[in-house]
Amino acid sequence: MRVISQNLTAWSAGLIVVVIFLSAWLSHPQHRIFAFVVSTAPVDAESVAPKASYISRFASSDLDDFVHSSAVTALPGGDLMSVWFAGSREGAGDVEIRTSRFDASNGEWGGEQVLATRASTQSGTGKYIRKLGNPVIALAPDNRLWLFYVSVSVGGWAGSTVNAMVSSDMGASWSPPWQLVTSPFLNISTLVRGAPVFHTDGS
Repeated sequence: MRVISQNLTAWSAGLIVVVIFLSAWLSHPQHRIFAFVVSTAPVDAESVAPKASYISRFASSDLDDFVHSSAVTALPGGDLMSVWFAGSREGAGDVEIRTSRFDASNGEWGGEQVLATRASTQSGTGKYIRKLGNPVIALAPDNRLWLFYVSVSVGGWAGSTVNAMVSSDMGASWSPPWQLVTSPFLNISTLVRGAPVFHTDGS
């Protein structure tokens, strides 16, 4: 009798897990797949012609910190904006998401600025944040800049979630961060690293 009771308990637990997964799957909204955005901007032949010189510079002005996971996006007029994370070491509590803008008119990187910290991410998301990392920046077709980066509350990078910030003035000011919902189960174990792909519906 005891064996039958244990078997029923195991079957009941398994059935509950199956019901939870089926409920999450069935309640997930269906998404239409839209075409990719194709740039229709005219290309100046001179701007893509090979140049005779090559110049290399550091975007980060702080050479004492550990910097990692850089990303860059092109802005109108030939400027660039780069982001990276920096701190005493990867995963440390003092890691910040930083940025610098390249001015095409003088060929110089501007001063380094902090876009996100543990404190600002905690304030924006309302959740405890232990560490930050992996920023990605992109200019959307509507000329808004999007910054995505990961944060971890508990554990390592496998427990990370994706945060977003947006700027409507080419990086002069930014929205508070918010967390994206990328998984129906605890919304963890998601990372960003590559550039986003924009669709014609704005997603």
